[in-house]
Amino acid sequence: MYEKVTMLKPGSTILVIGATGAMGKSVIKALLRDETSSRWKIRAFTRNSKSSHAKQLENLSPRIELTEGNNDDAKSIETALIGVDGVFCNTDFWTCGSQAIETEQGLRILELSRVANVKHFIYSSLDDCYRISSGKLPVPHFDAKAAVEAHIDRQRDEGEPWYTGHTTVLRTAPYFENFQSYFLPQPERDETGQTVLTFSIPMADKKWTMVALDDIGWFVVHIFANPATTIGKTLAIASDSLTIKEIASLFTEVTGISAIYNEISLNDFRSSGEPGAEEGANLFQFVQECGLERDFEELRLIHPGLLSFKSWLEKSGWQGESVSVQKLLADLGVTAKR
Repeated sequence: MYEKVTMLKPGSTILVIGATGAMGKSVIKALLRDETSSRWKIRAFTRNSKSSHAKQLENLSPRIELTEGNNDDAKSIETALIGVDGVFCNTDFWTCGSQAIETEQGLRILELSRVANVKHFIYSSLDDCYRISSGKLPVPHFDAKAAVEAHIDRQRDEGEPWYTGHTTVLRTAPYFENFQSYFLPQPERDETGQTVLTFSIPMADKKWTMVALDDIGWFVVHIFANPATTIGKTLAIASDSLTIKEIASLFTEVTGISAIYNEISLNDFRSSGEPGAEEGANLFQFVQECGLERDFEELRLIHPGLLSFKSWLEKSGWQGESVSVQKLLADLGVTAKR
C-alpha cells in the first residue's frame, strides 16, 4: 500500500501546518521562490483565515490557498489533507502552552497523514534536551517535538511502511532572527560614555548554535524536491555556531555599530522574573554542557549557500532594531524591549 516516493508530481499541493508562524512563512516563501522543480501549490493551515497574518500570506501568490482549522481538531486536519501530496508540519508550543499537548498534536497530525496516505511528510523537530541531559535539563518546547521525532524513529525501526517510505524529520535550531526580538541587544553606556549595543545571553564563552529562517525554507524545498535521498532520513540543520562575544564582534564589523557582550550568569537569568526564564536557562545550560551537534561541513555540501551569521547580517541589513518575527508576540502586541 505504501510505496516509497521517488518524486512528487508537477504542481503538487503542499500543506503547511504552522503557516502563519515565522518558520511557516519562511517555508512558504521558499516554496514560492523554487523554480528548480514543479511550481508548488500551497495550502496554508491557519486557525483564523481572516487574520492579518493569513491575509498577508494569501496575498503573496495565487498559488496559496488558506484552509482553517487547528491542531486539536482532527476533522479540520482531515479536511485540510484532502488532495494533498506533501505536508510540512511545525507545531507551536507557545500557543498550546503544554509539552504533552504539543506532542499529542504532532502524533495526531502524523496519524491522520498516514491514514490519508500523504506521499511526503516533513516533521519539524528539535533536540531532545531531557533525554540527552539524562533528565537534568528539561526544555519543554524542545522536548515536545523530540518526543514526536522519537515516535517516528520507533515506527521506522519497526519497519512501518508509511514512516520508512514517506517521512523526513528536519531538526532545526534557534533562529538568527531571535536577535531581532527575544534577544534584542540593548543600548548602554560604556566606560567612555559612548552608547553601545549589548548582547546579554547567558552563554559564557560557549557557542550558541543557530539557523537562518531562509535556510530552513531552503532545506524544506530541497527535501520535497529530492525524496529519493531524503525520505526515511533525519536531517539536523543549523547555519552557524558562535560565542556571544563573536556575535557582538561580527555585528560591529558588518554594521559599524559598537556592540559588546554583557555577560549574564545562568543564575541571574533564572531569577530575572521574565516569563519562561527557567526553561530558557535550561536551554542555555543544555547548549553550554551538551551542545547542539551539527555537521556544518556536510550541510554546506548539500547547501553551498548556507548563511553564516555574518552573511545573514549582510543579507538582512539588520542594524539592531526591533523586528516582528514571532507571530505570538505580534498577536499579543509585544515588542522587544529597548
